[in-house]
Amino acid sequence: MRRLTLFLVMTALLLVLTGCRGGGAPAESQTQKPSITETEETALLNERQIRILQEQGLPTRYEELTLSQKSAIESIEDMLCYLEQHYEDHFAYAGYVADSQVEQEHLLASSMRYPDSGLVTVYRSYENGSFRYQDNYSTLQGKLLYEQALNDWLVQSIPDSQFIVFSQLDKAEDEPRQEEILSQASATSYIYIAREACTEEALLALVERFGPWMQEQSRKSQSSLTLFYLAAQEDLAVASNETYLDLLPKLREAPHYSCSIATDGTLKIS
Repeated sequence: MRRLTLFLVMTALLLVLTGCRGGGAPAESQTQKPSITETEETALLNERQIRILQEQGLPTRYEELTLSQKSAIESIEDMLCYLEQHYEDHFAYAGYVADSQVEQEHLLASSMRYPDSGLVTVYRSYENGSFRYQDNYSTLQGKLLYEQALNDWLVQSIPDSQFIVFSQLDKAEDEPRQEEILSQASATSYIYIAREACTEEALLALVERFGPWMQEQSRKSQSSLTLFYLAAQEDLAVASNETYLDLLPKLREAPHYSCSIATDGTLKIS
């Protein structure tokens, strides 16, 4: 009996320290929303919560936090746990917006599995006695697949060392697949091509071949905008997921074209 009691105490302590519990959480939590009094009596901060508070310059003792700060740190942990229980990934806090008249409560988090694909956003609402969640994790999964699909087409005409592709997915179906990614996602893509590898006339011809191909690959419910720019080698050398948008003011002065596919399948090249 003594060993059993010790085991139960250690198990309970472990759950408190680790924060997230269980696995495979459903998209909608059925946990009842606690009152402030219940929360103040039972909440303990885990290591991740303490680290987030330290990064924000806030007290790391629960009783020293204001009611809004307590609510925020609990909500952040809840949404991080939702992500980690719902996906085979680990996440780090990147930002939080409380619920208000102008914005729905949401969390921004970075993915360890897709560190270069941007941030995942989780929206949380409380309806009919339970929390409901919505996230855009599939756009992180799909970004690399989408870029690879464009890369595979371009490399047939241009050496892969002479261009670089960046994509921003607006939406994507859950569990996107490489062979269907262009019909599963809506995206804006930026393609930078070395001037040494392509003249302005050749670039236009490339875009005019790309458009019908992209139109054939896309599904009517999805849309895409693909922007092609001629760039200097030094621009390609510094372009990254963090810097490629910073290059746009400079690249807009060079030859460039756009190819868009509307949700109704209409193709436009300009």
